[in-house]
Amino acid sequence: GAFLGSVSAHPAYGVSKAGLIALTKSLAKEGAADGILVNAIAPGSIDTPMLESFGPEARVEYAEAALLKRQASPKELAESVVFLVSPASSYITGATLHVNGGALLV
Repeated sequence: GAFLGSVSAHPAYGVSKAGLIALTKSLAKEGAADGILVNAIAPGSIDTPMLESFGPEARVEYAEAALLKRQASPKELAESVVFLVSPASSYITGATLHVNGGALLV
């Protein structure tokens, strides 16, 4: 997944995720002539044990950061992956799918 926000306490994390987006675009350009599709998913807050480990305050903060005011379920994230590997996405390459409940719009 690729992070597209600001984590001032963890700049290396943000830079690494921006690098994944750039790599996705570069690989899409390289693979296009051979019909290879390359895309990325940038997940927002997903309701997993990792999120629970951050504590209840963080869960509330992350939920409030999204327009939908909740975390995504792992199933919702998985369905995004299924879409990108299905024929329904056959004309999508070099894209980053934001699965974040509208967090970037807040």
